[in-house]
Amino acid sequence: MKNIITLLCCTFLLTSCSKESKYSISETYENGHKKSIEATEGGRIVKKVFYSEKGSETAVETYDQQNLVSRWSAGNMNFSGESFTDHFGNGALKKSGYYIDEKMNGKWSYYNRHNHLETERYFFNDEATGIWVWYDKHENVHHMEDHGNIKSNGQFIEFYVSGQVKEASFYNNGNLDGMYVRYHENGEVKTSGQYSKNYQEGVWSWLDENGQLERVETYSSGLLDGQWKQFYTNGQIKFQGKYANNERTGQWVWYDVDGNDTHSEIY
Repeated sequence: MKNIITLLCCTFLLTSCSKESKYSISETYENGHKKSIEATEGGRIVKKVFYSEKGSETAVETYDQQNLVSRWSAGNMNFSGESFTDHFGNGALKKSGYYIDEKMNGKWSYYNRHNHLETERYFFNDEATGIWVWYDKHENVHHMEDHGNIKSNGQFIEFYVSGQVKEASFYNNGNLDGMYVRYHENGEVKTSGQYSKNYQEGVWSWLDENGQLERVETYSSGLLDGQWKQFYTNGQIKFQGKYANNERTGQWVWYDVDGNDTHSEIY
């Protein structure tokens, strides 16, 4: 019994260790600055972050069983905010980074009194994000901490196991903003429409795996507002009407598969 308990404990420890993420700089630029960082679990890559020569994040990829799950591509990396520096009493640089609307954004670098780089940290509107890197007195990597990935400005793509794009969306200042498309695994568009500050806006369409239109909806600030239609597989309208402030309004009409109206209701 004692041997069984010992074996179970060892198995648990091995399983726990295998799930621990390990971080390493996988590529560097000629000037020695990090070009990419890899996170692995049990020897398998689970995340990879790419950087510009100035240290800004350019892309974040996540993996599952070696398969690419998602890719975040950053938008404009040229901060239009205020450059900030702080110094020690001896004049040595203490920290540097950018403020946008009085909030920390992008890469911030922290130094000791001997002007040696100690930490690189990333922020979006004062919130910690990205992989933070600590350096020793020789500026070799000491350890890293992963603070996740806040989608600030750029494009986010998810993938099926097959590698086919599953979903593509755009973000602006941390909000879903712009064209959104979701795909069937065969590559046909499943859903498409526009977002504005996290809300569905305008005309949205739903299609089946053969590319046949199934439904059309109209939104305003995330609420159903405007024309709504559903279709038969032959393309004929099944029923249609209008929404106002997320509720059916006016006359709604139902049709048979040949396009003849069968009945209607007033809301």
